[in-house]
Amino acid sequence: MENITKDTNATYVTVQSGGIYIKELHITVARQDEEQTVTTAANEPKLPPTAEQRISIMAWVLPQIINEITNQRMWFPVYRACVDASLIDKSRFTEFSNLIQQAYSSTLPYPINVQDLSRMENTSYNKSINQWDCNDAPVQGKRFNDNQHIGEKVKKLIQQKLDER
Repeated sequence: MENITKDTNATYVTVQSGGIYIKELHITVARQDEEQTVTTAANEPKLPPTAEQRISIMAWVLPQIINEITNQRMWFPVYRACVDASLIDKSRFTEFSNLIQQAYSSTLPYPINVQDLSRMENTSYNKSINQWDCNDAPVQGKRFNDNQHIGEKVKKLIQQKLDER
């Protein structure tokens, strides 16, 4: 039977969003008297998007979903998708409103009400979109499903643009 040992060391770098990224990975594999070391440098983590990039991303996203905004409260899932994708910080409703107004040059179908957004950020809506629960949400049934759909769609579109950077 062969005697195999493994030793792995990694250098970690953390980013503002709290993620952990491997900057450099060292793996040593020893087989009896033979030793081989493999060193690989992982891709450097991407920095959070700049203000200009956030506006550009949302300028690309909004035309694709604007017709699905059927009432003022439908801005909440768009806000939450921006938070989930780290475009804005949680509870920064005025920042969100400014971002949307800078990114969308036409008149919004429904204005963004910052106070209304802050009231909706309760119960399961205080969590990431994929953790929303219809039993613990401020709306139920079709309205909940519509909110969840638009939130997931916006989050996916934002992520698509972030991945292209």
